[in-house]
Amino acid sequence: MTEANKDLILTLKDGTAEQRDSEKPEAFSDNMPDSLFFGELPIALPLDQLFGDGDQKRKLRIKEMTFSQLMDLREGELDKEAASGGPMSEARLKVQVHIQKNFALAFSVFSLAVFGVPLAIQVGRKETYANLGIALIIAMTYYFLIIMVSWLENVPALRPDLLIWLPNLIFQGIGFWMIYRASRH
Repeated sequence: MTEANKDLILTLKDGTAEQRDSEKPEAFSDNMPDSLFFGELPIALPLDQLFGDGDQKRKLRIKEMTFSQLMDLREGELDKEAASGGPMSEARLKVQVHIQKNFALAFSVFSLAVFGVPLAIQVGRKETYANLGIALIIAMTYYFLIIMVSWLENVPALRPDLLIWLPNLIFQGIGFWMIYRASRH
């Protein structure tokens, strides 16, 4: 890659290139295609055209941001809200929903484990396929609940940034209740 013009130089070695008729590229019988034989052929790929200008950075979507970038964006939105004195902005709500969703999904392992352990204790070994089906239904239900709460992202009055934790609370509540019930038997 050259620094001056930010081109990536691709060097092809010992190759052949053909130029065919654009109207009939499959026709071999009419006439032989023009051929080019080369020992070494450098091809410059301009990175500015492929990926955009290096000085002009592409705006990241919220899903592509790191945690620190999300927190910086959230702080910026909080400052704007404080200056205007208005309620929570839609941009801050989207950032907060994404942050909370990432934490809730990371916590889902614990929630599903608390829910699944009592089921594993109660069910026998011979129902392997039934257990697999139950596990899939439980996991799909959990993630469907997460998706349903994500649909409420445009309704700030319902606080979807807090509601995203509802599936975890439901599954943990049921799981702890089943553990309590299993310990009594």
